[in-house]
Amino acid sequence: MPATTARFAELSFLLEKGFHVARVSVTPSTPLNDLGLDSLTVLEFVCAAENTFQSRVPVDRLDPDGTDGPLTLQGLCELLAPESKAGAPA
Repeated sequence: MPATTARFAELSFLLEKGFHVARVSVTPSTPLNDLGLDSLTVLEFVCAAENTFQSRVPVDRLDPDGTDGPLTLQGLCELLAPESKAGAPA
């Protein structure tokens, strides 16, 4: 199983168990702001993901209107990758 696939599976589990989002309703291309969570809960989810993967996501990537567009679950997986400069522990 590729690392990104494993991270996506872990994020899906986290969403289901911690935030009551059904796994069947998310795909790698699902934007964070389309998860049915309010903005504070999305931030809590990202913090939980950061803690799970011992990594950090740049705050500017959480802005759905930012220059890179809305952050998807796939994008979050990539940012949380150990080899990602953005995902380097703080």
